[in-house]
Formats: sequence, structure tokens, C-alpha cells
Amino acid sequence: MKIYNYEENGKFAGISKADPSPLEPDTYLIPALATDKAPPIAKDGFEIYWNGTAWEYREAPKEKPEQPNEYSLWNEALWVWVEDAELKAAYDARIASELRDKAMLLGFKYGTNQDGTDRYISVTKDDGDGMIQVEATFKRLRDAITKGELPTETEIKTVIHFKNGTKLPIAEAEFESFSLLFILERGKFFQ
Repeated sequence: MKIYNYEENGKFAGISKADPSPLEPDTYLIPALATDKAPPIAKDGFEIYWNGTAWEYREAPKEKPEQPNEYSLWNEALWVWVEDAELKAAYDARIASELRDKAMLLGFKYGTNQDGTDRYISVTKDDGDGMIQVEATFKRLRDAITKGELPTETEIKTVIHFKNGTKLPIAEAEFESFSLLFILERGKFFQ
């Protein structure tokens, strides 16, 4: 004989077979949390519950939809995700900052490499700090030449290493115009 099992809250849990009674012929044992009354046919959007005397339909709880984005908050009363203005503004600012950082890392075109490919100079904060160090080094070397600490024929030059991997050989004579261009290109990101 089939029996119909339910959970402690009455929710339909499945079908099983009843054990025959060892004491009474043609009688079956129905355990707790089970009935011999068949539940109705399942309906979309509903769950089946045993109320103690009969089966009944109850509206199935809605499944919480997936969060559409990281700047929405769940509104339990309305059962929807609602966009939060402050979170959205923070999200937009973060995305804009990430895009700016990527563009600054790409940088601006400045001549060509030895292999003929375009040379790009990144303009990140680290690059700006490096430019300050190069300027200080060139000044220190120029002062050393002026004071006679280095021979007057000493060529002041270096290779600037940029965050994007570009290596730019540069001499003191070119540095002033290059550093001005660097400042102008970097400034475009903060207008």
C-alpha cells in the first residue's frame, strides 16, 4: 500500500510503501508524518501541504532573483532589487578611475622604437615620480660638471623606464621639452 509522507510543517515529502501490520491481516502501518490519502496533482507556483485532515495548495515562496549589479540593494517588502544612488555613484567613480588608470598606463605616442613600432609613454603617478627623479639626477650631474666634479665633456643621459614597460633613452637636451609634453599629456586625465 502507498503512503504519502510529509514534513513536520506538513509539506509533501514523497511516496513510500506502508509496512503490513504483523498483528492484523490486511492492515497496514501508517507511521507519523504520513497519510494514506493521495495528494492532489502538482500545480505551478504552489506547494502541497497536509493540514492534518486533507491536502491543500499553498503558494510557493518566490525565489529571490539574482542581484543585477553590485549597486542594488534587496527590498524585502517589494521583493525586488532597488538601485542605490550612493552605491551607483561609487561604482561609476570606481569604473571611471579604472578606465582612467588603464588609459594612463597606455599613455601617449612618442616616436618609434628601434624595431619600427610605435612607442607609448605611460603617464601614471609612478611615471610622474620617476620623471621628478630623472630631473633631479640631471640637475645633480649638471651641478657636478659646473663644479668641476665631472669632466665638461660628460654627456648627461639616461634611460627612463615607464610603468607600461617602455624604455626611453633620453639626453639632458631633450629632457626639458619631453618633460613638458609629459606634463601636458598627464594633465589631460585630470581636467
